[in-house]
Amino acid sequence: MRLPFLALMAGMLLTVVPAYGNTLRFDPTNTFQTMDGVGANTYTFPYGSSSGWQWNAVTSVFDEVHLRYFRTAPWLSWWETVNDNTNPLAINWAGFQTVNRMADWYDVPYGKWLTARGYEVGLGVWGFEDWLEDAGVPAAYPEIAETLAAYVIYQRISNSVAMNTYEVQNEPALSANKYPSPDALVTGALAVIDMFDRYGLTNLMLHGPNHHAPAGTVAWAGPWFSNETLRARTTALSFHTYWSQNQSDYAGIWNVAQRYNKPVWATEVTGMFWDGSQWQITFTNWACAWDQAMRYYRSISWSHASRLYQWTILGHDAVVGTAGERQPCFYALKHFANFIPPGSLFVGSSLDDSSMYSMMFKLTNGSYTAIILNDRTLSNVITITPPVGQFTCTQSFSSTQYGYYLPGAAAYPDEQRALTMVVPAKSISSMELLWIPEPCCVLPGCLAIALARFVHARRRAAMAARHIHHTSTIA
Repeated sequence: MRLPFLALMAGMLLTVVPAYGNTLRFDPTNTFQTMDGVGANTYTFPYGSSSGWQWNAVTSVFDEVHLRYFRTAPWLSWWETVNDNTNPLAINWAGFQTVNRMADWYDVPYGKWLTARGYEVGLGVWGFEDWLEDAGVPAAYPEIAETLAAYVIYQRISNSVAMNTYEVQNEPALSANKYPSPDALVTGALAVIDMFDRYGLTNLMLHGPNHHAPAGTVAWAGPWFSNETLRARTTALSFHTYWSQNQSDYAGIWNVAQRYNKPVWATEVTGMFWDGSQWQITFTNWACAWDQAMRYYRSISWSHASRLYQWTILGHDAVVGTAGERQPCFYALKHFANFIPPGSLFVGSSLDDSSMYSMMFKLTNGSYTAIILNDRTLSNVITITPPVGQFTCTQSFSSTQYGYYLPGAAAYPDEQRALTMVVPAKSISSMELLWIPEPCCVLPGCLAIALARFVHARRRAAMAARHIHHTSTIA
């Protein structure tokens, strides 16, 4: 049997396990969530080349990785440094941006830049100035609601930045001064909805509860979605992927989302690395990139998240450096962002090897993509045979600690319709699989392969003509 190997770094040796031991199985009718693609969190200050960032050097990131939506991290502490007035029902615009005009310098122009490129922009809420942080609850809730309403009005109405999704608080369980319990968060969220409605922002949708880890999300999501008003104004159940690796935590999130007919959003996904003294977020080594990929896997496969926001694309904990240097976590992100387009369906799949993890997606054009995580220290052979028809691999990429996002050669099925590929040791691999219908299978093997090559060539030419082919960059 011919084994079309992925292109690897020169001098890298492969140790191959038998192909019969590792079959990728899937049922194209066993579909789960419809994906919205992959997005990212982003700080706003890099847009103004602040804090050492070089804006012109990082814009190519947006061309290389196919992100679809953003959750912005603005400087809300500079938005209302002192109370604009004592009446939260009457916005005094002279009371905002009185010290530094951070919204005008960074948030608004960056929001305009993103929306001009067709990205969806949503508001992330971290914290406020001390007078509002320490105002006490529930007395502070109307004032918090007013400052958020004023900010969104300023973006949407004054500056045409279409923020359609927002949140009440990032990681509310870690902000006990404002939200000491899940019920307190419900009270605060209802105050925000009421304030937004008073100012005509009735078409904006929340996500929540935006808990900091899978563990505990259900406890905070229960009261949130039990409230009829909140449930109607919430577009998705949101959580962050830190700490927990227990499947039951992720499955619990999915169960709550199903109960209330809501999609799941993983609003912060990144790698974590223990450096010997503390946990590092989006650390600049391969181990952190691998951990990040596994968090994507758990979010997609266990909680069935339809949205995944990378933490972060620019700013603190970014996957690129201040001059655009691509870090290992950037390439881990690229495997998911470039191979999970909007509208694709997550298809149930499995591999024989318990140290390998598979994700398959059916695209709107009928083709498939697959992302394979190989946790073994040896390279591994996978064989893919669809229930009907056959696959040809039109493109593939692999990342390991030895080389990031290395392109592989096209691969074709054998006479038994089996597509056999090798994934490197300890790697993230992504591939596009063109499905050829059943009539091809009645052709002699050589003709079936020839037809697969012809279809592949035509498809690649069409992609090149539309300028949507994927790029590859070697670190």
